[in-house]
Amino acid sequence: MIKEVYGDRALKEFYQFLDYFVSDPDTWGHYYHSDKINADTKTIADATQNLDFKEYLKGLKKELIEQDKQKGRD
Repeated sequence: MIKEVYGDRALKEFYQFLDYFVSDPDTWGHYYHSDKINADTKTIADATQNLDFKEYLKGLKKELIEQDKQKGRD
């Protein structure tokens, strides 16, 4: 919705903000990980250590396209 309401430039600025927000959890004004998130992150990292994330995103993109085709979306 950000892109549709505010345009491409605002979307880019939002992505930059998200990158800033998650980039340094030890600094004020940034996302701070709770103990539960830290534990969950380790569990997920251990379970997916052999996952090629780029390939995962490619597969996700294909899946989303197929879902749109099945819905008849132009």
